[in-house]
Amino acid sequence: MSLRGYLKKLDRQGKLVKVSAPISSEYEIAGVLKKLEPSPVLFENVKNYGFRVAGNLFPGKAAFAGYFDIPTSEIIPRLRQAIDHPTPCPIVEEAPCQEVVISDPDLDDLPILRHCSGDGGRYISSGIFIAHHPVLG
Repeated sequence: MSLRGYLKKLDRQGKLVKVSAPISSEYEIAGVLKKLEPSPVLFENVKNYGFRVAGNLFPGKAAFAGYFDIPTSEIIPRLRQAIDHPTPCPIVEEAPCQEVVISDPDLDDLPILRHCSGDGGRYISSGIFIAHHPVLG
């Protein structure tokens, strides 16, 4: 399922909070995400940017499993299966990611959040990672 498809699914289920009021990527979005967690949020009007911002999309195991339409107990076996038996990505001629093409990209053009006043700058966060334990796998 695509990100767009997932956002539509959350919206249909009444789980997606939409914020249409203008909001800043400097502290404001991070604050709203924290206040509304674990609810998924879509910010539709980010000040000074032409992009939307989504957050809290996978705040726990249940949401992650729901994306794949599997029970929570199947997450680890499914990930293990994917690691052991990877499938190649399909090659396509056209894709939604090609709807906007930026010839001279600049990361400052993206609404990357500044989360806290003590942060050294703006950063993209993620709460999901895959690790390999040297003994336990």
